[in-house]
Amino acid sequence: MALESTEIGPVQYAVVAFRDGKLNGEVASALADVVKSGAIRIIDLAFVQSDPDGTPRYLELDTVPAEFAAALDRLDGEVHGLLSEDDLKDLAMSLPPGSAGLFVVWEALWAKRLVAAVREAGGELAALDLIPHDVVVTAVDALG
Repeated sequence: MALESTEIGPVQYAVVAFRDGKLNGEVASALADVVKSGAIRIIDLAFVQSDPDGTPRYLELDTVPAEFAAALDRLDGEVHGLLSEDDLKDLAMSLPPGSAGLFVVWEALWAKRLVAAVREAGGELAALDLIPHDVVVTAVDALG
């Protein structure tokens, strides 16, 4: 499916760091499940690694662990190459030596209708953030 700029919903990204440098196939499988559910569409996906000496490397799909690559094969759709070499270099440089990173850019398909309605009503996004997991757990635990 090609990207149409007039129809694209909210786009978000995440960087997942694996401090031991190992990409877990279960992560790729869970990502594939979210895509299959229709909640998101992957726009771009990249792997980077910081060698033990801190040298950044970009990983091709054929160089990631087999279980990770196999789970990614379940992803429907296309990766569109939105991330530049500079993006990947910056990401790799931000990783601790000996670690790996997964950079995922997705369109939040679940929010397309809501975003369109907000725009049509003249509204605009004023703030968006994620509440850290440990903060939510602490708050929920405090409620009892």
